[in-house]
This record gives sequence, C-alpha cells and structure tokens, in this order.
Amino acid sequence: MTIAGHPAAEMGYTVSPPTAHDESFRRRMFAVVTPDATIMVGVGGDNPGADERTRALYDRVKSSLRFAS
Repeated sequence: MTIAGHPAAEMGYTVSPPTAHDESFRRRMFAVVTPDATIMVGVGGDNPGADERTRALYDRVKSSLRFAS
C-alpha cells in the first residue's frame, strides 16, 4: 500500500474493555515511511456506536494526505 506516493502499512484492531457490560470498539492506524521520518496516524473513539463515523474519517484522512517537499 502507498499513501501520498510513499510506502505505508495499515492495521486495525479491536479494543475489548475489561468489564463485560462495556462494548468493544475498533481502532485504525496507518504508518507512512518517508525519507525523513515515519509518520503514524491513528483514528478511533471510545464510543462503540461511532465505528462507522470513525471509519469514514479514517478513510478521508488516508485519501487526502499530502506531503510538501
């Protein structure tokens, strides 16, 4: 995968709260390797009902990322 023309890695994971009455929720991250640094971006929320909204935000950030040289 590439983002803004640079190699990138993506990961998603589920956070399971320590108590059974709390719902689990998703977190999403990607890392972009540039010549100067590795940039990590994470999007997530603690609200289990916000998974669709955070996924939309994550996709928007990932697709609009640009680097100035």
